[in-house]
Amino acid sequence: MTDGTTPRGMRKGLTRYGDEDFSLFLRKAFIKAMGFSDDALDRPVVGIADTGSDYNACHANVPRLVEAVKAGGDALAARVDDPDLDVAPEDVLVLRGAGPKGAPGMPEAGYIPIPKKLAARGVKDMVRLSDARMSGTAFGTIVLHVTPESAIGGPLALVETGDRIRLDVGARSLDLLVPEEEIAARRERWSPPPAHPGSERGYLRLFLDTVTGADRGCDFDFMDRPAASVPPAPSGRPAPGA
Repeated sequence: MTDGTTPRGMRKGLTRYGDEDFSLFLRKAFIKAMGFSDDALDRPVVGIADTGSDYNACHANVPRLVEAVKAGGDALAARVDDPDLDVAPEDVLVLRGAGPKGAPGMPEAGYIPIPKKLAARGVKDMVRLSDARMSGTAFGTIVLHVTPESAIGGPLALVETGDRIRLDVGARSLDLLVPEEEIAARRERWSPPPAHPGSERGYLRLFLDTVTGADRGCDFDFMDRPAASVPPAPSGRPAPGA
């Protein structure tokens, strides 16, 4: 329900740039570059763009986003709800592959549920680690924005079931208690995840090539370079960020 004045659908959450129609044109251009027609853009997008979610229609291929969210959520739910899951209240739960490049887009997926078998015993909180974000309305002993993210070979990429992890909030430290030689061996075996569909060109390619880690704000890297370090565009005009 809306009062008739709340922006909905393609007009929801627009960055104004001083001109709503121009902003809408840019949003449609991003999505049309992914193969959608004007007719398709006039239809509801599985309800997501008309809900209270933070989904921004210009940032992803809509069907792939919906499928990825559904697949990821279903896989996580199946794992934590498995009655045979080998887990204890003192264990650390790790979620990876949800950072800026890994997801892509660093979704609010860091609120890992308490495993069903433990929740049934009254367990309310556990230490949880993730390279994702989390909603401000969620809570718990959860470390987020771990960087470098796992998709580029950060520490979470090398964690294996059974590893010991030490979190010292007072000392502001988070340590993987695995011998250095074993970590080095794991790094030798590690390989990056498969490329995201559609990442060979367009906005997604730009995003994946230039987005920084959470420690630098998940911004485009060319946005924080000094102007003198930005090479000129082939036309002779200054490149973006100059």
